[in-house]
Amino acid sequence: MWLLSFLLLLLLLLVLLMVALNDLLKIGHNGTKQTYLMARKRYRSLVENNPYAILLITSDIDECSADSSPCDENADCTNTDGSYSCTCKQGFDGDGLSCKDFDECSLEPSPCDENADCTNTDGSYSCTCKQGFTGNGSICEDVDECSADSKPCDENADCSNTEGSYSCRCKLGFSGDGTTCQDIDECSADSSPCDENADCTNTDGSYSCTCKQGFDGDGISCKGTYMRKHS
Repeated sequence: MWLLSFLLLLLLLLVLLMVALNDLLKIGHNGTKQTYLMARKRYRSLVENNPYAILLITSDIDECSADSSPCDENADCTNTDGSYSCTCKQGFDGDGLSCKDFDECSLEPSPCDENADCTNTDGSYSCTCKQGFTGNGSICEDVDECSADSKPCDENADCSNTEGSYSCRCKLGFSGDGTTCQDIDECSADSSPCDENADCTNTDGSYSCTCKQGFDGDGISCKGTYMRKHS
């Protein structure tokens, strides 16, 4: 008689376990994380409070195999014997059940080069070298714009490389912003650079002075031929 009662008790316990397990699996596939955890807690309570339940349990429940993982979507689920653990993925912080993105760009020092812009992304970040620098973002080096085949300055300007940039300055005899330079016509000035008895000829970036007929000199200073003979 006692054996029959014992078997009936085991049968009842088996039914309860099957119902609880079925609910657990259904919720794992279709339910929310909170309802899944509640159902799992009821199942564990049923097993732990019945000494004969161990006789009816044949294998561990792999909680991590459920479509609706008990862990956060940004966490790794690791099944253990009779339980599981959740660990936030790289780039996220939390307890595994709840994980939030970690802003790497807020770190001091920045993970990027000092001459790069850091952009936070979901679970990661990216580094982009600033204008005037080249590299992968983790390491950025100055770009020497003045050494480029296609120089940024006018052909009649001097290019000076600076940290992350450059400057252009028109050469002597030219005027402009350095990117564009135009020849200065020195001969059109109110005060000619040549002697009053000389002809001024403008050239590209310069000028020349030639003493007029009847005068000798370098053009900057001219003396009459008659004056030289009697001086």
